[in-house]
Amino acid sequence: MRDAVAMAISGTVPSGRRVGFDPVPLARWLKRATWVLGIAATVVFFSWYGSARVPLGMNTLADVPPGAWCIVDRRASAVQPGRAVFVAVPDLGVLLSRVASIDGDTVRIEHDDPQCGWPDSRGFGAVPRAAVRSTVLVAFPPARRG
Repeated sequence: MRDAVAMAISGTVPSGRRVGFDPVPLARWLKRATWVLGIAATVVFFSWYGSARVPLGMNTLADVPPGAWCIVDRRASAVQPGRAVFVAVPDLGVLLSRVASIDGDTVRIEHDDPQCGWPDSRGFGAVPRAAVRSTVLVAFPPARRG
């Protein structure tokens, strides 16, 4: 017994603690941090971006056909002339159109085809910038049915 105590004091008995770098705690921390960042990125994505479908029969823009599924940016800061936007118009609902110009807090929207049957700013004037619901980032045309 006395020899075991002497060996422990002298340092010849290996301890339970590993000497050097232990990657397991770091890996656990990185895993948790990845989950937190992933959840935060998902919340930001779904609060800033969304999707919208162009109603059938709304042939206002040539490059966004009726029935297309669109990835949209819900922030009004992305509104720029030439961009396709969804706009809430009184008595008409939500229209898909293109921004012709921005003048302070008003936006003029004009369709690619003025004869399409849907009114735009040429008929009812400029709309408030707050009426712009979203900006189209990507449009996926509807699937063809054979």
